[in-house]
Amino acid sequence: EQYNTTGDEAIKEEIITHFTIEKKADSTSASNITSLDNVLFIGDSITAGLNSSGLIPNATFKAESGTKPSDWLSKIDTLPQNSDDISCVCIMLGVNGTSEIEQMKQLIDSLSARYTGKTIFVQKVLPVANTYTNYETMNEGIKAYNDAISSYCNGKSSVKFIDTSAGYVDSSGAAKAELFDGEGLHPTNYQKLKENIE
Repeated sequence: EQYNTTGDEAIKEEIITHFTIEKKADSTSASNITSLDNVLFIGDSITAGLNSSGLIPNATFKAESGTKPSDWLSKIDTLPQNSDDISCVCIMLGVNGTSEIEQMKQLIDSLSARYTGKTIFVQKVLPVANTYTNYETMNEGIKAYNDAISSYCNGKSSVKFIDTSAGYVDSSGAAKAELFDGEGLHPTNYQKLKENIE
């Protein structure tokens, strides 16, 4: 508007420089994560399984079987405080509480406040395989949850929603039963999950 009003080339250059710097700052916020060392992983039994796999030895894991977003929201003070030792946060929660959309939004905001300047990576919840009891109903809930959380994350500069389901699902998005345990809930190939997160 200033340039259009005055035609001043100096103002134009100043505006271009400002927006170029802003764009660079935004684009590097997530790209400076070069390894999974020093990542804080938060989650339920799937994240606990990733920890037990030993594939990411230099990360910090806070994961407990059966937990939901509300559980971690109430235990946020138990998470590490020294954000200098944490490169970013990677969280996967929701399969145990697909109705807890609002609680997950609150947890995302609480993590952003606790780890200022760090990117919060929110993993898409994996669908359950057809060996899971009432898997169709469960997967409808998971899809609705993922859609809502993805939309919420997209409105935030320091939060990234990431789809780590590649290889675990077929072209229709259905879970490949052979890559999940007998319950149809937990992946059996954690190397693939690690690679997808990377």
